[in-house]
Amino acid sequence: MKLILTSEGFRENPDKLIFEMIRLSNKKVDDIKMTLFSISYSELHEYYLNKNINLLVSLWIKRDNIKMVNICKMCPDNVLSNLDVMYMCGGNTFEVLHYLQTNWFIRYIKEFIEKWWVYFWHSAGSQILGMDIGIAAAGVNWDVNEIWLKDTAWLWYLDYAIWSHYVDEDQSQISKFQKEYKYNFITLKDNESIIIDGNHIKFIY
Repeated sequence: MKLILTSEGFRENPDKLIFEMIRLSNKKVDDIKMTLFSISYSELHEYYLNKNINLLVSLWIKRDNIKMVNICKMCPDNVLSNLDVMYMCGGNTFEVLHYLQTNWFIRYIKEFIEKWWVYFWHSAGSQILGMDIGIAAAGVNWDVNEIWLKDTAWLWYLDYAIWSHYVDEDQSQISKFQKEYKYNFITLKDNESIIIDGNHIKFIY
């Protein structure tokens, strides 16, 4: 399992994160093939998607090596073909999980992770690899569960929950959730990331 989990993607510590992506993929940066998975049904979504693409190109990822997949549509059968890095863009955590569930992306995410390719997700994407995304509705930078998603448990690849966009004011909420749900949390401030390579975990600040 090779994971890069962040709150702000490449917008924070870009040089360190691109180094880790190159190391985990074991490829030259020119050869890395990446697919961006994103919610895309508005001009604002398109704006942030293009912003992410431009940032990747500025970090020497070739534009021709970047594909885009809209998770609001059914997952294409060839979604994992010719792919080294799966990059899930952010968004409303409940919406992201809903579209991944209903449009059949789950089986491909599991297959991708189990093949030891590199999974780079930020914000909502980091949270859904944990034990439950219900925590996304709490804290200072909270998401609204506008779609009334009931099944908020996810893949359980991590035996803890990820608290993205953490600020010090969130600590009382975290203590409350720890008592209620009986599992641990890893907090990620906007300038922090976790690198998971098998059983080895490294934090980037």
